[in-house]
Formats: sequence, structure tokens, C-alpha cells
Amino acid sequence: MTKDQIQQKCQQIYIKNLTYLENCHPLLFRQMALFEVAIEQNMYQDKFSLEIINNSFNIKELKNEIFLYKKDIKSDAINRLKNITMDDKKAFKSFIPQSIPKEYTINEDITLTHLQHLYPLIEYTQKHSTKKLKLNKIEKFVIFGNMLGVFCELFVKTYKPKNILIVEQNIEIFKLSLFVTDYSEISNTTNLIFAITQDQRLFSEQIHNFLEDFSLYNYIIKFEITNDAYIPYVETFLNKLAVTNNTDFPFSAQLMTIKRQINLSKNKYNFMNFTKQYDIFTENTPIIIVAPGPSLHININWLKSNQNKFIIVALGASLKTLYKYDIKPHIITSVDPTLDIMDQFEGIPKEFYHNSLLFTSSNSPDELFKIFTKEQTYIYQVIYDLFNLGTFGGKSIGDLTFIMLLKLNVKTIYLLGTDLSIDDTTGSFHVKEHQHYQELDNISTHNLLENNTITETDLIETKGNFKDTVLTTRHFYRILELYKVY
Repeated sequence: MTKDQIQQKCQQIYIKNLTYLENCHPLLFRQMALFEVAIEQNMYQDKFSLEIINNSFNIKELKNEIFLYKKDIKSDAINRLKNITMDDKKAFKSFIPQSIPKEYTINEDITLTHLQHLYPLIEYTQKHSTKKLKLNKIEKFVIFGNMLGVFCELFVKTYKPKNILIVEQNIEIFKLSLFVTDYSEISNTTNLIFAITQDQRLFSEQIHNFLEDFSLYNYIIKFEITNDAYIPYVETFLNKLAVTNNTDFPFSAQLMTIKRQINLSKNKYNFMNFTKQYDIFTENTPIIIVAPGPSLHININWLKSNQNKFIIVALGASLKTLYKYDIKPHIITSVDPTLDIMDQFEGIPKEFYHNSLLFTSSNSPDELFKIFTKEQTYIYQVIYDLFNLGTFGGKSIGDLTFIMLLKLNVKTIYLLGTDLSIDDTTGSFHVKEHQHYQELDNISTHNLLENNTITETDLIETKGNFKDTVLTTRHFYRILELYKVY
């Protein structure tokens, strides 16, 4: 083809792409239109140009006069395609592996975990699957650094995934790709989601759209990254993927919860009604939620000295610390449906909390109801709103307690021990009395490009309260996201 013919074809592809964006991605189309206005009004100066060299395209950075592609654009795409493997390398795995007890029984109660009815399936899979994962098909894919889109086009022709998230931080480079790659043609095979932005909020929205689309295949998402400039985008993607939990509550847990709610109602237990406006806490006394984070130990003497100035709402996991310092809570909250919750009360005499109220979930184990009277106990529904009293979700008893108090019209809430981060001195996440207390020897962030699987204990940086940044886990990050909502 002559240079004129190439330019004419590029113009045709560009017009076709604009029509496609206008019809299928109107927000991106408007974004491109505003960018054009900025150029026309000299509010933006071109930083790149599309060059044709030996019948091949390249992007030229005008300031330094360097080319972004170091080789022929088709050769570059082919080489990148060769790096795609049908395993879990360069892949995000959002399904957290589950361990199962050596001996287990399937019963009608929630005595082990809300995943207990999946144990036979997990056991069979672990027994018969090979250690090395081999994919038959790539269903979802993320391109971090789209450039001119030639790799995207070749990848779709080869693997035909269900959807692709195309990430490009530079809108001008994306505009150049509209002259080269026919996205409307690609969209006939694969659903395309574009994240053409440097704005992390907008990027997060597109991640959400991508994860919602064909969400069944989020268990493993392959990706390709152009250069290290996209590592922050990979981090953001991982964090958003971590917020989605694919194993929250299977249908069997919902059925068991409904059965338990019916039994509790028959036994005349008090249910909290969140459809009403409460004025229970009308006094000026502020409420303090006591959680089992490392800062609880640091501030325990302060709490002991000032306990009469607060209504103390204690998470069950903080009880042993409070008992040790003779700080009696006014309210105890619980949500865990497993028998492990009873470890939080072990060694604590009933006299310590005989004047305390218990706010607990409708799927709490029977053993918990045996150590509190009906008069002490107030139940809130979880998972399913059987009695139209209102329900709400959360990721932990900490955020559930916080949300519950807001729904009870509490105006002033203080948090103590809600660290949701690692203590950089001890390497711990909890007070020593916590049943899962441990100290980490190696405190370092998760290496994204070497370990692209998600685990609950990955250490990642997030914005701190008293420090600019702190280290937290992906589990705690999910909880932090909920606090931000409220």
C-alpha cells in the first residue's frame, strides 16, 4: 500500500471507531470529544505523533524524538502474544484457597463455617486436580498499556476471550490507536471495557464494570503489562478485586440462616428492627467501639481510667483484654456463625458480663445463646431479611457494629483498636489475647509482578490515620472500603 492509501484507511478506521464509541461507549466518546476541543482551543499541545516507517506504525514522542515501539509493531505484538501462557502466571486469582478439617460432618447447623457444604467439592477438587494449573481457555483479560491496540487485536483473534479491560493512561495515545485498530470489529468477538484515564476513581469504576461483566470467570484473570508505569494500576486492580469476595455465603448458608431466624422467633427472642427510627442513646455519653487491634494494648490504661465517660461497645474478640484489666463493657457484639466464637468467652466468668447486652447475629451458634439470657440478647438479621426488619451486610464484626450503631441513630462514635493494619514494631494485627495472635518476621509489601495471586495476608500500602501510609492486608482493605462508604 502507498502512504496515501494507508492514510486513507487510517481515516476510515478512525471514523468507524468514533461511531462505535458513540453508540457503545458514550462516556468515552464524550471524553474524546472534549479532548478534541482542548486541542482546537490550544489548551493542549500534542505530545505524540503517529508515524509510518517501512509500512509499519510507531508512536513518536515529540519532545525527546524517541519512538515508543522498539521494534516493528506486528513483531512486538507477536512477541507479547508468545508470552501468554495457559497457566496462572501473570494472572489474578480471586478465589482464595479453602482449607478443610481432616474430619468433618455435614449437618443442618452452621457449626464449622458457612462454607461447610462446599467441603465435599473442595475435597474432591484437591484430591483429583494437578498441582500445576492448566487453562483450557482465557475468558477474561486485562491489558495494562494498550498503546496502538495491535496486541489487543491479535490476542482477541487468537484466544477469543469473553471480555477485555483495556487500560491506557494517556488519552492522546489512545486517540492514535483509533487510527490503527478497529475496535468495532474486535467487539464482535469480545466485550470491550475501556479505562482511558489517569483518574483512579474513574479507573476503579471501570474495574467494577469489568468484574461485574461475566463475573463467574473472575476466579482467574490473565493480564499483560506494557511497562512499569502501570504497576500502580495493577495494584489498584488487585485491591478492587480483593474487595469482591466470591465465597461470602453459599445458598445453603442462606437456608440455614432462615431456619435459625424462625427458631429464634418462636423462642421469643428480641429482634432489632432497623426500619424504625431509634432514640435509644439519647444521653450525651459518647460511644466507644473497642476492637482487638494492637492499639488497644497501647491505650488500655487510658481506657481503664476513662471507662465511666463512655458507653463501651466491645467486639467479642476484645473481651479477654477487657477482662484482664477489669473493664466491663455495656454492650458485646458478635456475628461469627461458627463455634470458634466461643473461644472469645473461654476463661471469663459470667459475672463479668451479666449486666452487659449482647447484640448478635441471627446465625450465631446455640452455645452463645446459652451464656446470655433472653433479656440481655438482641438479634439482628443477616443474609436474609425474613421478618422485614431490615438487614445490612459487612465484612467483619467491626464494620457491622459501626454500621449498626449508625442505624441506631448514634451521633458520636469513637474507635479504639480498629487498627486494620499491622503494628510495625511487633508485626502483629491483634492484641496478644486474641485467638489468632501472631507476629510476622518479614514485614514487606506484596510483590505484584512476581506474585499475582490474591491471598488474605498480602501486605499492601494504604493511607494511614496518624501516619501517611500503613501496611494492611487485603482482608482489612475490604473492611476499610466499607468504612469509607459510611
